[in-house]
Amino acid sequence: MRIGLCVLGVLLVGLGSAEGARRVTPEQLATMVAEAQAGHKSDAALVRELADVELTARVTEAAAKQMMAAAPGAKSAEALRALVDESVFLEPEAGEVATAAAPDFAMQKQILGKTVHYVVKTMPGLPNFLAERRTTHFNDALQVVEKGSWPERAGLHRTGESSSGVTFRDGRETDEPWTQASAVPAVTNVAGAAETGGADTKAAMPVAIGNGGFAAKASVAPASEGMTSWGEFGPILGIVLVDAAKGKLGWARWEMRDGKQVAVFQFAVAKENSHYVVQYCCTRGGEVVNGSYGQPGRGRGASQGPTAGLEKQDGARLVRQVAGYHGQLTVDPENGEILRITLILDLKQEDPIQKGAMMVDYGPVAVGDLTCQCPVRAVTVSTLTPGFDSMGVNPVKEQPVLQLNEVSFANYKRFGSEATLITDVGPEQASPAGAGAPGAATPAAVTGAAPVSAGGAVAQVGGDPVKG
Repeated sequence: MRIGLCVLGVLLVGLGSAEGARRVTPEQLATMVAEAQAGHKSDAALVRELADVELTARVTEAAAKQMMAAAPGAKSAEALRALVDESVFLEPEAGEVATAAAPDFAMQKQILGKTVHYVVKTMPGLPNFLAERRTTHFNDALQVVEKGSWPERAGLHRTGESSSGVTFRDGRETDEPWTQASAVPAVTNVAGAAETGGADTKAAMPVAIGNGGFAAKASVAPASEGMTSWGEFGPILGIVLVDAAKGKLGWARWEMRDGKQVAVFQFAVAKENSHYVVQYCCTRGGEVVNGSYGQPGRGRGASQGPTAGLEKQDGARLVRQVAGYHGQLTVDPENGEILRITLILDLKQEDPIQKGAMMVDYGPVAVGDLTCQCPVRAVTVSTLTPGFDSMGVNPVKEQPVLQLNEVSFANYKRFGSEATLITDVGPEQASPAGAGAPGAATPAAVTGAAPVSAGGAVAQVGGDPVKG
């Protein structure tokens, strides 16, 4: 694979500002939380204050833990957690950027060469293993902030959790999302007519899948909401490197990570060169246009909702389109290991999806007796363009809802079995009467064990997966 370098201007990796949002730095956010704690501000009051906040830079993990620990209650702690997750797509603060001079062109190519080798050769060579994908869902739809109050739009809040298994076998992630569907929605191609899912479940599942075997996922399944991640174990990295060869790839900066200087590259891929096909499911329900209750406001925290009229109800609809994208790739300059990838879709106002972005963090994890570089955390953000309908005097419009999924990967277990071969069998260990043919030799006894995925869906016996 040949990777070319192009000079890029600064890529804006943010997701856009909410109307009327209050932009604050991570330091100002920490001050806001500290003042709320010192002033004995209620949990609900801080939630409403945070609803209109938009960060200007990425929050460090240490600062995030400190702020959430100081929150006056569970709801404000969850709101802070979601704000921190949103910030992963922003540039780091100055203190997190290394001051070393940028490497020359030859050194940049050398680092990228190591990265390509890592993605193409090293990652497929990982041992077979099982893992658990735990997802926490957030959205900014109506919520009851405090007991006895009306539902209101008060920023991102936790809506639930889900868990699923991950199987990495023979160099690839094998638990494709489309194999776990319980229902097949209708499919709408942006440039074509609607079609209904049939026997080809890959075409019908809510998956954003790239050509050539590369894949990522954007779905709303029964157990999940919004855009979720898939392909973290190689496919999404491969598609970025392939597309970047025809797009733009250039140096961004040195950055500090766990006390070590790491390399950050930025990329941009136009729609005509993209293999990233977005499929997004689904939109349901609606809200009355201009209806409101609670306190009026601006931005994402405005207290608005339906007061009269009927909701527009449509069947599940799956939207499919090719999308350009941009983002950043953080790598270890010494060995090319992937440390982080951020990918943001380049969308137009008229597109069915208003926002779509994914971030994956990689780190060392124990897989059996080995230490491997694997995904440890992911964040996805998405917003679907609302539909509109007019029903006489009651115009109905579905309001856009920002959805955020925070994913953690845990319980890595290596595929394998342990066997004991018994060659010396005494009389007391002979087969019981009737267990075999008369005079037949007693077979060697073999005992084995294999790990089972956290969800109990996949077990490994003698190298063959057993679905249960």
